[in-house]
This record gives sequence, C-alpha cells and structure tokens, in this order.
Amino acid sequence: MIFATAAEYNPFHNGHAYHISQIKKLGADGIIAVMSGSFVQRGEPAVMSKFERAKCAVRNGVDLVWNFPYHFGRLGGKVCGGLCPNCGSDGSRIKTLFR
Repeated sequence: MIFATAAEYNPFHNGHAYHISQIKKLGADGIIAVMSGSFVQRGEPAVMSKFERAKCAVRNGVDLVWNFPYHFGRLGGKVCGGLCPNCGSDGSRIKTLFR
C-alpha cells in the first residue's frame, strides 16, 4: 500500500519522525508527503527551504515529496480531500492511496 500525508515539516521534528514510523508500522510500501513549498499553509514563510525540509523527510522514511503550490497549500486539506478523498494522514487517521 502507498500512503500519502499532507505536511509542512516546518521544521521537521521528532513528532514528524514518529508519524512516519507509525505509517510504516501499518505496512506501507511507500509514503508520499505532499509538502508546502516556500510558504506554509498559513501563508508564512517557511523557516527552512523546501529542499532542506524535503531532504529531512526522505532521510526519515518518506519515499516521495510532492511540492504543493502555494495557492493550493493555503487551502490545506480542502484541496487534498477533493483530489483524493481516500488518501492522506492528519495524525489522527491514516488512509491509503493505493492498495
């Protein structure tokens, strides 16, 4: 199964690493992080570059980081939910993208 999660990783911390480890425990064959770019969902500039945040994600088990354009990132889960209502992870629930 491939799992997807919306993320900012601004900055990446132990809670994010724990979240990824829990997805892996569910048997993920792959993890996709849909990550905000240079500006986070609240419209603030990110504290680290999107490239550094993506490197942190990959080093900690994410297989693919997809940069969500700023316009869509501001809308957060509303857009993700509309594009793929059966994927995503918000910490309290985890759904699969592909089975």
